[in-house]
Amino acid sequence: MASAEAFAVRLGLSFRDPALLEQALVHSSYLHEHPGRVAAHNERLELLGDSVINLAITEELFRRHPADDEGTLTARRAAIVSTSGLARLAGRIELGEALMLGEGEAARSGRRRPSLLASGLEALVGAIYLDQGYPAAAAWLLSLAEDELVRDRPVATLKSPKSRLQELTQGEAAGRPVYRLVDASGPDHARTFEVEVLV
Repeated sequence: MASAEAFAVRLGLSFRDPALLEQALVHSSYLHEHPGRVAAHNERLELLGDSVINLAITEELFRRHPADDEGTLTARRAAIVSTSGLARLAGRIELGEALMLGEGEAARSGRRRPSLLASGLEALVGAIYLDQGYPAAAAWLLSLAEDELVRDRPVATLKSPKSRLQELTQGEAAGRPVYRLVDASGPDHARTFEVEVLV
């Protein structure tokens, strides 16, 4: 597919099997709307890419931060491989514009949705891994994530507010917080939740 090839060229990637790249860019909504145009969607590649990303980022953080304990390394990794972290990396390469989405998904701002961008990036890394092997996939990913990898943020800022609250309450012997959903509003694809926390 021409757009997949142009995307690869823009990223400096050369696929031996261009079908892998095309599959990485196909969201399930596109396949459901156009079953004869593409062979498969990207969810299997997404599963594989998730593991490659976790291993590559963990290895690199382990190497760069020899004094960090397991909890600190986990927090550093989570800041990069979370949905929002991967979506930020996907935005850096304008992945949303290259994804093949169904009309409904595209109309609901799917090209900017963090979960969809993160999944697409995982699929892309999975395709690079299958096409060129782990060293090439890891090198490409680490180059893309270099800004996040060199940023030496304090550990407390790497953790989510929920994690920090739980650590604080457990440290004060107050037990775990109890969360209660107060309200949910907005369309299904962009829900807003109001939650009450009791300690």
